[in-house]
Amino acid sequence: MDPEGPIRLAVSACLLGKPVRWDGGHKRDPLLAGMLAGLLVGALEYAEVCPEVAAGLGTPRPPIRLSGNPGRYRALGAEDPSLDPSEALRLQGRRAAAEMEEDWIDGAVLKSGSPSCGIRGVTVYGPRGGIRGRGGSGLFAAELMAARPELPMIDEIGLNDPPRREHFFGRVVAGRRWRCLLGGGTDSAADFAALAAFHQAHRLTLLSHGVYAGALWKALFAGRKAMGAREAAEYGRAFQQALGRKPTRRRHGWVLRRLAQAAFPAMERRRGDRLRKAVEAYASGKTPRSTPLLMLREHFEGHPHPLAEGQTYLAPHPLELLGAVQTAGI
Repeated sequence: MDPEGPIRLAVSACLLGKPVRWDGGHKRDPLLAGMLAGLLVGALEYAEVCPEVAAGLGTPRPPIRLSGNPGRYRALGAEDPSLDPSEALRLQGRRAAAEMEEDWIDGAVLKSGSPSCGIRGVTVYGPRGGIRGRGGSGLFAAELMAARPELPMIDEIGLNDPPRREHFFGRVVAGRRWRCLLGGGTDSAADFAALAAFHQAHRLTLLSHGVYAGALWKALFAGRKAMGAREAAEYGRAFQQALGRKPTRRRHGWVLRRLAQAAFPAMERRRGDRLRKAVEAYASGKTPRSTPLLMLREHFEGHPHPLAEGQTYLAPHPLELLGAVQTAGI
């Protein structure tokens, strides 16, 4: 159930090394650049975004910063408060949300701390220039999040943190699978049997997020044998919301132990001991998740078991493992 075609990310242009910042510089992120090479060739594409340039502010340009109160932030000139491109930046956020839906953008990586692109934690200034707080969101990012709440978003700081990166790409890939099931339109009705198969294939993935697939299905479709576009959209929201929960090492440990217990009866004792040690080494933080995953996948290929059959958890997309493997040299 691999996604069709490359995963597409909208990325702040400055993070890709484009000289679009207010001072004519950039903030090139080495990890982003490296992701387009190695095992990810053909698996990933980037679409550049820079709301400040798109809003007509030019490069170079006077710096701007967030000012005001929550819910009423404005982006004002740091040196000249009469400069106020706030509405233009908000408009770019709404336009980008619509364009990303049409262009099958699967997630966004935006510049941290930016008064336009910052997802959270942006410094907010008072009317006299003093720092009022650090809990703001950039105006472009805020509009994008409001219009596309299901779109996975992360900044470059989160992207360089392995657990957050793995969570982000897990959501991105699962979201693309869902869109592929719907044929590219979130308002389309999916075949009910295909939806049931999709849900079944993500059973262990959902469990790693602390969500029991059976309970989720029952809450949405108890007694139903058909659905329309509205029900499909409802499932999609519930599915993305479930994957928004953080998949902790402890939860992954639950899933891996369940799979190992299913594998042990058909395993030679020595191999079973190696698998048990690999699972516990991951659970204690000593090894990446990819180690026991590979052992389990190889076992179930030769010894099928109902618990493992067709599970996306055992056959992750390369992007889903970026937080579980060494990324140096990618």
